[in-house]
Amino acid sequence: MKTKIKTPRLTAAARNRAAPTPSPTKEPPLEQIASFVGFFIHLLVFKSFFLPLFIIPTGSMAETLRGAHATYTCPNCGYEYQAGFGRTERVWNPVTIQCPHCRWRQAVGAAGGGGDGSHRVAVRPTWGDRIVVHGWPVEVARWFGEAGDWLALKRWNVVVFRNPSQPEVNYIKRLIGLPGEKVQIIDGDIYINDRPATKPKHAQRSLWFPYYAQDFAPKKPGRRGAYSPRWSAIDPDTGWRGLGTRIFRFAGSDRRRDALRFVTKPEETLDPGEVTAVYGYNGQHPNPSRRPNVPSLDDSSVDIVTDVRLSCDVRFEATEGRANERGYVELSVTRYFERFSARFHRSGEVTLAREELAERAADRRQWLEELGAKATRASSRAEDDPDSSAARSADLSRFEAGFEPLREKWKQPLTEILLDANGPIRVSLALVDHRVAVEIDGRTVLEADCETRNLAPWMMSDLAAARRTPNYRHGRSVERLYRFKRFPALTITAANVDATLEHVLIERDQYYTTHDYHANHVTRAGRLEPIQRPARDLDGQLLTTPDGRVLFENCHAVQQPLKLGAKEYFVLGDNSPASQDGRRWSQVGPHLQEPLREGRYQLGTVPADQMIGPAFFVYWPGFLPLWNGGPNLLPDLGRVRWIH
Repeated sequence: MKTKIKTPRLTAAARNRAAPTPSPTKEPPLEQIASFVGFFIHLLVFKSFFLPLFIIPTGSMAETLRGAHATYTCPNCGYEYQAGFGRTERVWNPVTIQCPHCRWRQAVGAAGGGGDGSHRVAVRPTWGDRIVVHGWPVEVARWFGEAGDWLALKRWNVVVFRNPSQPEVNYIKRLIGLPGEKVQIIDGDIYINDRPATKPKHAQRSLWFPYYAQDFAPKKPGRRGAYSPRWSAIDPDTGWRGLGTRIFRFAGSDRRRDALRFVTKPEETLDPGEVTAVYGYNGQHPNPSRRPNVPSLDDSSVDIVTDVRLSCDVRFEATEGRANERGYVELSVTRYFERFSARFHRSGEVTLAREELAERAADRRQWLEELGAKATRASSRAEDDPDSSAARSADLSRFEAGFEPLREKWKQPLTEILLDANGPIRVSLALVDHRVAVEIDGRTVLEADCETRNLAPWMMSDLAAARRTPNYRHGRSVERLYRFKRFPALTITAANVDATLEHVLIERDQYYTTHDYHANHVTRAGRLEPIQRPARDLDGQLLTTPDGRVLFENCHAVQQPLKLGAKEYFVLGDNSPASQDGRRWSQVGPHLQEPLREGRYQLGTVPADQMIGPAFFVYWPGFLPLWNGGPNLLPDLGRVRWIH
């Protein structure tokens, strides 16, 4: 028998007592207004204080961050690159663009000229990257003082700050020098407190510039026929095949060493190819004399870059019978008086070796003799200049004494057995920040110091000193000749193995240019002397100290060190030749004029209270064309990324 469960019926009074219903009255008007005000205040604080948003207007941080730019595909090699653009007086700026890969030049618009081909390209503008900035770590670090050091800004951060000359304008650069440090730029590298600064891996990945990729082999020489990058066999009877294609093959299981050399001269040569600090983003401007600190396209060879990375995919092919375990593929790079070689054996062994260049022995001996003479002269001036007295002799003695242990360390190659030779592997040899490293599939397996890492700054500066200095004033330039610096010789060697190499790539490191140093100095009696230019405020008035002494501009941290105060930072742009950064600042806004006159602020630095915070994310990187030749409407989501 089924049992029915009856639900008791409640009276209206009982229902009201059991489940009281709230009154549907509206929120008072004043409370509604307060809610909206609170919401907008919260939104404003969150956007402005915690995560402020910015748009990149210029190309001073290219290629890490792009301002207004246009994207082009080189018709000579197929390489895609970007060039910054602007428009003044109905003329596109730049009027000529140059592929950074093969140096092929193209005219922009109807007014352009001077290209390698007759094809002119149209400007298709894309606006700058939109970024998110951390605003709160800087503020919190200020509140907590030393306890907030873990939140403080770190070297190599990309930071946003207020322009020292116009505080209402925000700038974005890379943080180089921290409070209290001594900063110096020598041969494109950063020295902190007289030692080379090593970039962390996440920053270094962002600062490798692709220089030449075999995947984009050019059809013709660029730069009006003067530049022809390629890999050339050293031995006429070579076992290498496919040098004009994307894939190199070496059929040499019974051959001894057989090498390829990277060359750039159009004629047949084995001279090491050019590796220079060229930036496709900069292009050529209509009137170079108005931009004296930006080299024109013809001046791209003034900065020789020796910090490079050579990489490729290697596949050891099976051979009939027993594989030759002694076979190998080797990558090698030279720097000054040294050669470094990374050898990847068929057996799985990986070695890193160093050798002194016999052909440069005379140069090295001459350089050391000159250093000894300079140290002796410095000692004789001890009373006049204590900083350059016995210290220089000690630097030279320390280097000569330290070289023997370094040589002993490299007597036997550094060795690891890590290589899985059964499949394609990505191998690389990198020389950067005075260190050499071997990588396999992106993992560092061997690394060591170069000889130059132990040099004092004045010794390193002397090693890369120019015989003649360039003059960029009035749009003219003088060829820069180095005394002991040469283009790095990049070589790929194979022996006793059948192997295939793909995606062969040369990259160069960031090179911080020092053109301003030479442009602001003149040679007198064989010595560089500064050209004194008075510093001015935004109205053009001379800046003076309280006692009436005129303040002068300086090439900040270039060749000569810059000592930062307890609350000062030093910043540089990644697009070094075209960046208006700490090296070039010569004007201050009204908010800093009094501290400058009183010695509490120095030109070229960013005060701590002017820092906004580190940039960390590109949330909207511009647009792509809706179709080939169509309007730019599609967001370039492939470039949404973290900033390093």
